[in-house]
Amino acid sequence: MFPFIRVLGLLLATAASVYVWYAPMYSGHMTSTSADGQRVEGDFQRRLPEVNGAARTLVVISVPVAIAIMPLIAVRLKIASAIVLLVLSFLGGMSIGLFYLPAALVLFVPERSRSNTVNGADAVSRRVL
Repeated sequence: MFPFIRVLGLLLATAASVYVWYAPMYSGHMTSTSADGQRVEGDFQRRLPEVNGAARTLVVISVPVAIAIMPLIAVRLKIASAIVLLVLSFLGGMSIGLFYLPAALVLFVPERSRSNTVNGADAVSRRVL
């Protein structure tokens, strides 16, 4: 059976990382005075890699993706990955953590398994017959 929920969690974490990389996370208003006394004002927006450095940002945004890929490698790590991703999204909630909250919540959704079916029929309906 295709692991739809686990793949969806990975896609949401990857989408959040791509958004965090490209979206302007810092904005402000700048006022300065030139040497001849003229006042210069302007608004600015900066992306996360521009402020914190590309290498550091890449490490930070790849951690949630690595956590979300773990359930695809080992199914038993699904709930553990969901808990770790949820904790990290709350710890980083004031900056970029809440972008990863949907991926953490999706990993908590149970998947349908084929263990409840016997020869294509549901185990409960087989007991009734």
